[in-house]
Amino acid sequence: MYATADTRAFTRIRLQLPTPRLQLGGNFVLLEEKKAGQMKLFVYIRIELSEQTGMVTNLVKGSENTGVGHVLANKGGQAISFTLNGTTSFCFVNSHLAAHEGKCDKRNSNIQEIFEGLANTGRFGNKNLDIAQYDHTFWFGDMNYRTALPEISDKKLKHKVVTDWVAEKNYAEIAAHDELGREVREGRILTGFHSAPPNFRPTFKVKRGEGVEYNMKRTPSYCDRVLWHSAPRHENNIICSEFTSCEGFITSDHKPVRAQFAVTPSPVMEIIEHVAPGESIFPQIKFSNLKGRDLHRADGPGFKSDPYVVFLCNPPNLIPEEQRKITTKSITQTLNPDWVDEPFFSLRARNYEELEKGSFTLLIMDRDWAVTGGADDTMGNVTLALRDICKAGDTEEGIFTFEEPVIRYGEKIGTLSGTIEVNTPGPSGVVPFKHSARCSTTVAAGANLGCKCVVM
Repeated sequence: MYATADTRAFTRIRLQLPTPRLQLGGNFVLLEEKKAGQMKLFVYIRIELSEQTGMVTNLVKGSENTGVGHVLANKGGQAISFTLNGTTSFCFVNSHLAAHEGKCDKRNSNIQEIFEGLANTGRFGNKNLDIAQYDHTFWFGDMNYRTALPEISDKKLKHKVVTDWVAEKNYAEIAAHDELGREVREGRILTGFHSAPPNFRPTFKVKRGEGVEYNMKRTPSYCDRVLWHSAPRHENNIICSEFTSCEGFITSDHKPVRAQFAVTPSPVMEIIEHVAPGESIFPQIKFSNLKGRDLHRADGPGFKSDPYVVFLCNPPNLIPEEQRKITTKSITQTLNPDWVDEPFFSLRARNYEELEKGSFTLLIMDRDWAVTGGADDTMGNVTLALRDICKAGDTEEGIFTFEEPVIRYGEKIGTLSGTIEVNTPGPSGVVPFKHSARCSTTVAAGANLGCKCVVM
């Protein structure tokens, strides 16, 4: 696949995109495009893949303008998502954010608006999550984040400091002062996204023409970026093999960037319909001691929320259908809930090698008690990989504890902690999973570790 975007003048599109055979070697065809004013996103796919029936499914597109009134399409984001070969889901987001130095907060706000606006279209998966719910999400474009040197007020001196670093090829020092990297590290935006370190000169603001000469009115900065996010169970299935700038591009005050990735198809979990030989039940996990702290004020400043937890399993059919609607009860008027619910789930997988392909997302929602039937609001979520949870299957106690930041539209807001009692195969394979090793069919023993033998 190949994705390209433009947020600048139409001349760039005219030069690059009507000749994909020249640019891409002739092996690609256009899969989908999304345009909003001068912002454009194009996704290409190899010809041999495009000719296979059912190779691309769940293809959707959408956009969110962040210009005046959310109508003016000079700033904002466009997204295209799809599933490839029935196994691996992708989402590509192109964004053009607020310009100028000193506007970091505005750029952050733009990203939040794009996250929420795309979710509100209802097209991109579960609308209560966000575009990071895909196996792999790529976010790129003219993001306009600048080199931040707050200790230097003189613009000419700031320009000289950075251009001296450029002359020394000290790109790591420039990246260390990059606004975007700082905001991601501190959890204000795009939490969980990664970016490759730039080993090239800043891409903005340059004079149009051959070579790289910086405009004295702007501090040289890495405005043009490519970031990616992978679901926890798929983080090891992607490698960024190239990240570089296209300095031969001469018709803009930006030098475009490109990135190349190698992605291993997402593994398909084998779901079993009957328990393994010698076992009386499926592997199980039970949640308890769930506590939220400093959660998002879904009802606005001055108000508290009525949070409850929705348990989303991926893949959904790993758990029985009747367990896919399990939630905790709502705790009223609090941002620091302690839930007493102890839901358990049967995992229809044979061994750890299959279980490690899955995950649980704990989605925190705010109950809307309005008599008019208003929709519940998302307060954020935490995703836990079963490869981590089920490692506790090798321990005598069988206990997995966690405390994770709650992520809402890419921003860390509060934490969620809890305990998971684990009665599953572990990764060692030394001691095969035996249900009787951790509990029995008696009500007294079963009450301790969440065993549901009596009712299974």
